[in-house]
Amino acid sequence: MRWGLKPRLVLAFISIIIVPIAAAILFMTFYSAGMEEQAGNEDELGILLSEVKRTVDENAGYLAEPDLFYEKARPLLEKYDIELIVFSAEEDTVFNSAAHQGSGEASIWPDRLGKFNVDILTEEHGELSAEIQANSLSAPPFSQFKEMIYAILGAIAIGLMVLLALILIWTWYISKTILLPLKEIYHATEEVVEGNLDYPIRYGKKDEIGRFIQGFNLMRDHLKKSIEQQQQYERARKQLIASISHDLRTPLAR
Repeated sequence: MRWGLKPRLVLAFISIIIVPIAAAILFMTFYSAGMEEQAGNEDELGILLSEVKRTVDENAGYLAEPDLFYEKARPLLEKYDIELIVFSAEEDTVFNSAAHQGSGEASIWPDRLGKFNVDILTEEHGELSAEIQANSLSAPPFSQFKEMIYAILGAIAIGLMVLLALILIWTWYISKTILLPLKEIYHATEEVVEGNLDYPIRYGKKDEIGRFIQGFNLMRDHLKKSIEQQQQYERARKQLIASISHDLRTPLAR
């Protein structure tokens, strides 16, 4: 099956859009299959939230003295490498572990990836809420977000590489099947302008360019025949004039 110029250009356009997306989705699918082994992270996250609730509930009486509350919550904070902020029902901050943990190193990850909120009902202070912020995404239960980022970045990289490969392939193909024949047509027109009517264009495909080249060759052949006929008529006219002139001069000479 020989495709015309228009279907080939449409195919190139569609493939440049669809194939990179399909490659990225395929990569995400295989990568996600490997991440299923880490499905336990969701349970670990639930355990973390439960431990935070229990720690805040059991030590709510120390919230009035942040240093003492920090000492009680410190094992949990160090275990999961997290920061903890406790808010009252009026949304006032009653405890912020960052004041005790120090600034530390700035995380390269977006803040909201490792940030969670949990409501806590205590006997002494009533309803409280806690905000948990991960300092690192390397350790469970936050490592799943790191893997998610790697999967997204990997899918983007795969998609870009496939896109670049398709652009190079289609550029080469279009240059070979479209630009080179057009260049040959331009060269042939220059030959015709110079008077060379024996310069045919050879192109085997029967697409739009092939039909154009076929028409160009027919025009060139027709122009060549017309010029040859005109030259024959001109030679015949000169011979006729020469013959008449000779006949007119002959009687006078006698």
